[in-house]
Amino acid sequence: PIAEWVLANSDTNFSRMTKALPPILAFLRNCVVRILLYFTPDGSLPPPSHKGKMFGTGISYSGVGTCVDHGTSPPKDTLVAGDRLPDHNYRVHDSTQSADLHSLLGPLSTEYTLVVVGDPAVGVQATTAMSGIPNLAKRVYIICPEKGTPPIPPNKGDGIEVVQLTPEQSQYSKSLMDQLGLKLKGTAILLVRPDTHLAMVHRGPFEATALASNIKAAALM
Repeated sequence: PIAEWVLANSDTNFSRMTKALPPILAFLRNCVVRILLYFTPDGSLPPPSHKGKMFGTGISYSGVGTCVDHGTSPPKDTLVAGDRLPDHNYRVHDSTQSADLHSLLGPLSTEYTLVVVGDPAVGVQATTAMSGIPNLAKRVYIICPEKGTPPIPPNKGDGIEVVQLTPEQSQYSKSLMDQLGLKLKGTAILLVRPDTHLAMVHRGPFEATALASNIKAAALM
């Protein structure tokens, strides 16, 4: 079904651009396309409204029942459990190199990964909810919203590595905080499936025991 969905959307967009027209209209269309391509900044094509459909990244499992939202209700038109984790660029703390988030999460495996967006202190607290959960990577990624955030002390006591990430600004897309509908001091805990879709999204405060139970339930769905 996924391959069929991607091909159907790609064929539709391609057909619109290559539809046979009378010579004069075809000439005008070609002129318009050339002018638009000349003035369009690099990296802005295809437009976000079509990119997800053409590349298959706009697929969501939010209505299937295998992904769950916890905590504060998600604002309208924001990321929810079941959506694909956006692949923005980030810089690891104390590094000058940036990489896309999916690459940082590592190659395809059977493990789920915890990503915390927002308050770094909350991210460190969330690591306490990971103990004893099967199929969970021993690494937590904490995406800090602001540059200049002090380094997060490594959590070596329970063998969990904490990786601090700083977003690289992009003029072509919203930040992950914006896509989650988080305010400046807001926090979201994301459980990322091996296929980079969100198995669980928890917004707002949490209690460690309840969070651990929710993570375990989502990872076993």
